[in-house]
Amino acid sequence: MIIRSIKNCLTVYSTSKQVQIKSTCLALTYSLIVVTVWVAYLGSLKLDIRKIYQKSCPAQGAIVSKVKGVLSTENIPNSEFQIKNMRIYKRVWDISDIIVPAYGGDGQDGSFVAFTNLLITPNQSMGVCAEVDSKARFCESDADCVRGRKSVSTNGVFTGNCHNSTQSCEISAWCPSEETRPPLYEFVTYGNKALLENVQDFTIMLKNSVEFPACGPDLHRRNILENITKSYLSQCIHDIEKDRFCPIFRLGDIIQWSGHNFSEVAVTGGVFRVEVRWNCDFDWGFDNFCFPTYQFSRTDVSTTKVSPGWNFRMATYHEDNRRTLQKVYGLKILVTIAGEGRRFDFLTLILTLGATVGLFALVLEKNDSLPIFTAEDIPDSAFKISNPELYRRIWDTSDLVFPPYGGDGQDGSFIAVTNLLITPNQTRGVCAESSKSNIAFCSKDKDCVRGKSVPTSSGVMTGKCMNDTGTCEISAWCPVEQNILPLKEKNRALLEGVKDFTIMLKNSVEFPECGKGQDYHRRNILDNATKQYLSSCSYHTHNDTMCPIFRLGDIIEWSGSNFSHVALTGGVFRIEANWDCDFDWGAKNSWCFPKYRFERIDEPNATISPGWNFRTSFYHEENRRTLIKMYGLKILVVVSGSGKQFDFLQLILALGATIGLFSVAPLFCDTLFEFLCYLKRFKPCQKMFGDFSVKSRYQGSEVYSPKSSPNKFELAASNNTIEESIGSYKPS
Repeated sequence: MIIRSIKNCLTVYSTSKQVQIKSTCLALTYSLIVVTVWVAYLGSLKLDIRKIYQKSCPAQGAIVSKVKGVLSTENIPNSEFQIKNMRIYKRVWDISDIIVPAYGGDGQDGSFVAFTNLLITPNQSMGVCAEVDSKARFCESDADCVRGRKSVSTNGVFTGNCHNSTQSCEISAWCPSEETRPPLYEFVTYGNKALLENVQDFTIMLKNSVEFPACGPDLHRRNILENITKSYLSQCIHDIEKDRFCPIFRLGDIIQWSGHNFSEVAVTGGVFRVEVRWNCDFDWGFDNFCFPTYQFSRTDVSTTKVSPGWNFRMATYHEDNRRTLQKVYGLKILVTIAGEGRRFDFLTLILTLGATVGLFALVLEKNDSLPIFTAEDIPDSAFKISNPELYRRIWDTSDLVFPPYGGDGQDGSFIAVTNLLITPNQTRGVCAESSKSNIAFCSKDKDCVRGKSVPTSSGVMTGKCMNDTGTCEISAWCPVEQNILPLKEKNRALLEGVKDFTIMLKNSVEFPECGKGQDYHRRNILDNATKQYLSSCSYHTHNDTMCPIFRLGDIIEWSGSNFSHVALTGGVFRIEANWDCDFDWGAKNSWCFPKYRFERIDEPNATISPGWNFRTSFYHEENRRTLIKMYGLKILVVVSGSGKQFDFLQLILALGATIGLFSVAPLFCDTLFEFLCYLKRFKPCQKMFGDFSVKSRYQGSEVYSPKSSPNKFELAASNNTIEESIGSYKPS
């Protein structure tokens, strides 16, 4: 039986037969099904039939932003302040004071931060003082203040002494401790008021250039239209109804169009997005059907009571041992590009029609604050440099984390410094070139060509050879950097203790292709998380996967690297928050939580230029600075994943394409059979019909009329069928 079945499969080819049945019930049922499928199909296309014959070309481009404005807080009445040193808040503020970064955007977009409120702690210096803002500060005796103790909530490291006058532990830290009260208080509403509320009148100019390389190499567009004049740009303000092509936006309008009140948002800050959307149809002309539209939304959760808004700390250094600390609340404005161009494409038309026809011949998913570290206890004998006092001090996040506002672009990427080399008190002048330079050595003045410099040199040669050092004299910042790491121990980084720093990630995501509203908006800090939980939890890959707070050392370990080794020369790592959500079971009740992945993305075994480092400087006067070469961990924080939801269009295309694919073999065989029968060279045809001819052909169906056959009959075949039909059929 099995052998016969296999033989029949290999030697017998069967085709299908079409029978016409006169039945009103069946005909109406068939018509109803066809109409329903077509309506659902066109509905899934959102009645846009262009998707049937046009291919999509994603918009690619870049954005730069330019912020302008100035405000004054000098006229705020003294009665509105709730702090003593109100003088430091009464001043004029311009973009250099309250817009970061100063160059107007991070990464590949034009994102920036605008300050709306801040707390200033002036003239901090390294020393000892009483802890003021920590649950662990209270003490009755020195035994309650364990020497060297520190935590995320403390401002410094305990010295082991208890201050009897304040009943709080003494700490080694930047003193005085940080101010915790906002400067203004609204006595009418009994709530805090933003100091820099008038930043809402600042303007942002967006300059966006896009291209559509998938549709053509010459399709370039700019959001500043070609007919716009300087006079127009100097006075226009974008309005979604009256002037939608103006590229200049008022900051307060952006918040209002996002559906929020600026005065309320300004107190604690927030994260907003301006999306430049391009939807272009190149079939009707590039110049007349390709203009940008702007969409505004808030991306963080505005209703949360745990860690609301957005803030960060930054410090301004006056000398090596004096700084001003600022806790800043602000608006992080993300500027993104979205959209597509569309153009007629014959292949797209064929595939879409083929899939649709295949379906009718007969579900997919639519994818849519850091602590403190001390180096005070490192003995002088551990250093191999002559000025260990520069390194033996308290280091906090304002010293070791860049940028201070916690992330650039649309992510939370940042840098944590693990090792450094300090060159203090540099001034502009002339001095000997470093022996580390490959052009430094000389025996006479001719060896030092005046004006010569290379990337590895510290300055420009003056034309003199310094006989006492055997190196060329240069015009530069002097003394030059010696490039000697501070500690003698070969594989030890000065700031290895930064591994105990913690990172809190606040991530909000939405799935606009699946639906709108809060049901399709998620936050990595769960709704049931409490302040008490956040103050004590630490993320663990097995024990606590929902905590948004990560220990820096654990991140490096989970990436498969050794922290002590990495800290010496630095490295680049990535934290990926992956969201994989299924909304078919209800948007509110769906399983939608982030999963975190950790990896190192630079080459860990590189022998040439290993790790990651950069240089920065702090200016004390116009002609004096401190240069610091920093080795660190560049942590890239990215968001990925998709939301999934039933989509009828995907179902039609997939089923239609599948059915159409399986129809290829019968279509080929039927065509071959017809051709051979037409040539009268195929024995099964002669055996079945004798001498016959093809009478007519229409819509892939053939009607054969035999000229001489033992039985008188007519054969109606669909899709080139030849199976015999005897008699007629009438429905009962």
